[in-house]
Amino acid sequence: MIRTSISILAFVASTSVGFAECASPNATFLTCTFSEARQYVDVCVKGDDVTYTFGFVGAPPDLQLSVPVVGADFVPWPGVGSSIYESMYFTNGDITYEVRGGVSRVVTSEDGDTEAEMQLKKWGEINVFAHRDDPEQEKILATLLCDVGTSSYIYGGSIYDAKIAAGQCWDFYERSWGSCN
Repeated sequence: MIRTSISILAFVASTSVGFAECASPNATFLTCTFSEARQYVDVCVKGDDVTYTFGFVGAPPDLQLSVPVVGADFVPWPGVGSSIYESMYFTNGDITYEVRGGVSRVVTSEDGDTEAEMQLKKWGEINVFAHRDDPEQEKILATLLCDVGTSSYIYGGSIYDAKIAAGQCWDFYERSWGSCN
């Protein structure tokens, strides 16, 4: 497995503030708000990097992390289940941020109704782990669920496409990225 270092990006010196800062919808892995729209996360492909930006809406980011696309710890949807979901991991020292985006397929029907209706519900979350690489010490520190209706997530785009463009292919049996050759 390729180990990459995550660099903390310098705070933006301008007066620009965060939220939905991905260059385009196709570059977006997940964008949403938390805590009744007080906080946000943006996970985007920016050039050859995948970036994680987290902070309070209307303020400079509290945390920005970046990792090269080729070293990104990205896990695509395994192809089964009622939800389509993908995960991207960012590590900063002993802390790992797992950002998950997905679409749930929800079937609803009225009592006595013979017709069922399928609805798609986008969702996102961040799981914060300490010592993710050490099963004996690993523990989850926090889980943040995106505010309902604020998740912008597109299955199979952004990070997956960037890794393919970089010559990497996902091996579903090994559950890892490798060369397409």
